[in-house]
Amino acid sequence: MPVIETGIGRIDTISWGDGGADLLLLLHASCTGPRAYAGSAERLAAPDRHIVAPAFVGYGATRIDADADRTAQNCRLAQALLDNDRSARRVLFGHSMGGLIALDAACDAAQRDRPVDALILYEPILHGFLDPGDPADADALAWDREIIEPAIADIRAGRPEAGVRRFLEAWNDTKWADLPDRVRQQLVGNADTLVRESESLPGHTLGPDDVRTFDTPTLILWGDRSPAFTRRAAANLASAVPEARAVPLDGAGHMAPLDTPDRVADAIEAFLASLETA
Repeated sequence: MPVIETGIGRIDTISWGDGGADLLLLLHASCTGPRAYAGSAERLAAPDRHIVAPAFVGYGATRIDADADRTAQNCRLAQALLDNDRSARRVLFGHSMGGLIALDAACDAAQRDRPVDALILYEPILHGFLDPGDPADADALAWDREIIEPAIADIRAGRPEAGVRRFLEAWNDTKWADLPDRVRQQLVGNADTLVRESESLPGHTLGPDDVRTFDTPTLILWGDRSPAFTRRAAANLASAVPEARAVPLDGAGHMAPLDTPDRVADAIEAFLASLETA
């Protein structure tokens, strides 16, 4: 995979396209990695578009300056890639964990007067957009803890397969036993990265006050079969961002960017086309 040298270190990437004027940056979910987005990238490929999917810390050969907080490291990684890029138009897409990082990077870019041209999020992990005082939000937060805490406990107790299986089956439509053995081994081998990501995400509390004046064109997607945690966070984010467009996808789950990449890519293309004609 091509390696991009930045001021904070080496970032491993996969890219599609021949360096067109527009950049589409794809930020991946936990337990996936950039190769998982090949289907989406191939669907979104266009003559004037350069697509880059970086490997976050713990995936591939990415090596950046040390930081105890894995999410903070990955936020810095996304910001460094944007700082390193000089494309005419920059579009940022993030899925799940990558959605939080994409939102953080887009807010940072806007504050530094070089905003991205569009932000697209599929079910970002946003604890700060769930209100513990709201019964439905409180239930969603409790569900997340009931998945994450035992998964981390299993991994730390030397049962990485049990922990990764618990996490994966909660967020995916695919059963652990149905995965190829090679994939299961890869996921178990990355159990420590899952722990570090899962422990750090709740502490990154981007919330409604952070986006009240956010004016980057934004598309927020979620599936109606996804866990309430991400459905409610996405809907609450859509309500907080001025002029955000919200598109629920019927029959889709949390992993739709991997499971049904054509549907997600079609929604992205329709959104980008609408910005060109606005």
